[in-house]
Amino acid sequence: MMNTLISAYSLLLLASAAILGLICIHRIRHAQQQQAGKANNPLETQVNSLRLSKMLDKLGVPRDGYFNYMSPNIIQGHIKRCTRCTNSSKVHICDAFLDRGKPMKSMRFCPNYRSLMAQSQAFYDREKVSKH
Repeated sequence: MMNTLISAYSLLLLASAAILGLICIHRIRHAQQQQAGKANNPLETQVNSLRLSKMLDKLGVPRDGYFNYMSPNIIQGHIKRCTRCTNSSKVHICDAFLDRGKPMKSMRFCPNYRSLMAQSQAFYDREKVSKH
């Protein structure tokens, strides 16, 4: 009788360990798939190479919301405007804001500011809806 209980207990422990192992493998694969999906997004790669990336952070625009809810055409417009601005003589204003945190009375210097702010509430509203 005692051997049967020990065998049943051992079998239960082995089954629990196997289930935990499968859960860990599933989580690792899921994380790898998410990382691979991000690496394959050419828009995200372009945004990350520009000042636009820092601007998103500075304005508090969530990255997941930006890439999931913003249309690719709008993101491409942001990229084009940021690239033009990077090549302009006024890029030092953007750098002062982004790198040194110099406070600005007006964000008119950023050609993407209005678009980002017009869309920003949608990022947060969708996040609140998805959490409930």
